[in-house]
Amino acid sequence: MTTTEQTYGELLRWAYLGECFGATFLQELLDTDAFPAHRHHLQLLVELETVTARLLEPLISGHELDDDRRQTATQAGEYARNMVKLTWGGFLTETRTIAAEALPRFRQLAVQGPDRTRATLSAVVEHEEVLLGFAELSLAANPQAADALVRNYLRRHSGGSQHHDSEEISMTTPVTTAPTKLTAAGLERGGVQFQPLSEVPDYAAFVDTESVDFAHLSGDFGQPGEVAAMKIEHGGFRYTNLPCAESGFVLSGTAEISDGTTTLILTAGEGYLLPKGWSGTFLATEPVLKVFYVL
Repeated sequence: MTTTEQTYGELLRWAYLGECFGATFLQELLDTDAFPAHRHHLQLLVELETVTARLLEPLISGHELDDDRRQTATQAGEYARNMVKLTWGGFLTETRTIAAEALPRFRQLAVQGPDRTRATLSAVVEHEEVLLGFAELSLAANPQAADALVRNYLRRHSGGSQHHDSEEISMTTPVTTAPTKLTAAGLERGGVQFQPLSEVPDYAAFVDTESVDFAHLSGDFGQPGEVAAMKIEHGGFRYTNLPCAESGFVLSGTAEISDGTTTLILTAGEGYLLPKGWSGTFLATEPVLKVFYVL
């Protein structure tokens, strides 16, 4: 059955049991000290899954799930015993794959949910984006930003406990100069506003558009260390001899990068690197939200 063929009730059941599965298997990894150097990371992920399961509990009430919960707990234990065979990098790679595959189903759940569930299901979608961002940032050797991403979610959705309030992120003064994977709504909640960008540097030119929406997060514009987010509805840019390398991640939508010889298609959760001196195009074939940084 495809995502589009699943009913709201089926997707809700899948999401809730998935969070129970995640919290159980991650707690099992903690209890067995599977990755002793990364216990605090695992604890954050346990809280991420637990908080999200609690968000879904009021929506799932009335469903008979006792047998499913027991079966889920058994499966989670078996999965944890397999995961301990991996390195931390292998665990992160597996987590990234699972989150990227699950994200479209969470988004479909939010679309199908009744209006009264909109805020809750938006947070549930965000949780999966946060999980994906955590894995990507950790694999990119930026564990501080990965932790901050999870803590920011927990601070806003777990009742504002003192532990997480002390870790509050200021979006106007980022804790890192590397990109942090966030939704547009999350950026705006942090006080960052997207503004129309209608002028570009000499090495860039618009293609099939006259402006994009841009949010500057850190660093000097166009210089190494800059971190920014961009929304491109259609079209994009043609670059000629990039003065600095650029790396980033597509958070939503589909982008096409081409230098006339090699063409890459990027979808949500996939990253890219444009080397210094590169010439080519970056085009949104579907509306794109990306976070990028200048190297």
